[in-house]
Amino acid sequence: MTKVHYVSLKYLKKYVQERPLLEDLGEMNLSDIDWVIVGEESGPKARPMQPSWVTNIMKQVEEAGSAFFFKQRGSWGSDGIKRNKHKNGKLLNGKIIQQIPKFNLAS
Repeated sequence: MTKVHYVSLKYLKKYVQERPLLEDLGEMNLSDIDWVIVGEESGPKARPMQPSWVTNIMKQVEEAGSAFFFKQRGSWGSDGIKRNKHKNGKLLNGKIIQQIPKFNLAS
């Protein structure tokens, strides 16, 4: 089962880190979430991630007005071939998407 972590920090209200993404999470409640980080599993026993799972999350994050950070493809390339994660890169739909939330340090 996929776990979603909520962490409170001084300047960052809440973030969700979904790594490794192992299933489609469906509809998510992103109320008061500032940042969502997503990545694929890597290593010799890594399980593949479907790009549609990521784009589903990214769409919801955009609708919520939060920042979306795609960390990496893991051991599985977008072509379905298993290789070193560094060769698979960080592209999602042909782009690197690594947004960082704006911090309000005056609060």
